[in-house]
Amino acid sequence: TQSAPSGPVLTFTGRHQLSDEAKNSDSFSSSARRLVNVTSLALTISTRLSWAALASFNADDDVLWLGIYENGKLSARYASEKRDFEDGGELPLIPEVTEVLCRIFARPEKNQQVRRILRRRHGVLGFFSAFSKIRLAYLIEVLRHSDLAEALGIPGASVGFGYEYIHRGETPEGLSRGDLQKTLSG
Repeated sequence: TQSAPSGPVLTFTGRHQLSDEAKNSDSFSSSARRLVNVTSLALTISTRLSWAALASFNADDDVLWLGIYENGKLSARYASEKRDFEDGGELPLIPEVTEVLCRIFARPEKNQQVRRILRRRHGVLGFFSAFSKIRLAYLIEVLRHSDLAEALGIPGASVGFGYEYIHRGETPEGLSRGDLQKTLSG
C-alpha cells in the first residue's frame, strides 16, 4: 500500500509462466483466467474502499499488463505488447497512462522517466542491457516492471511474484514468510 493524495494505492501482481505446450496452442486460457482474477481483485478493492489499485500481470516475461482503478472505475490500461490483446487498439496512449500512474503514486516529477520506461521496446536489444547500464530495450518484462516500481516508489517485493509463487513457498526479496499473511483460501 502506498499513500497518495487521493488515498492509499494498492498493488496486485500476477505472474504466469506458460508451458511449451501452452505457448504452442491457440489458447492462452490459463493466462487469461489469471489476468481476470488479478483485475477483478483490484476492481473489487478499489470499489469497496474507494482507493486506487494497480493490477499488474506479467505473462511469461513477454508481456507486462497494467490496469489502474480509481474508486471502482478503470482509469487506464497498459500492455507492453498491444498486439497480444484483442482490444489492443483501444488501449490509452502512453502519455495518458503515465499521467495517471504519476498522479496516483504522487510522483509528478517522474513523468518523463515513467514515459520512457513504458515506451521502451521489448526484444533482443534488451540482451545488451545485461552488459551495460544503458537500457535499449527490455529482454524480459519483469525488468520493465522493476524499473517502473522503482520510479514510482512501489515496493520491489511486488515485482515478479504472483500468488502461486508465494503459495509454493517462494518469498520476494526483502520479505520473510512471517511478513505475509494469507487472508483467503483458494
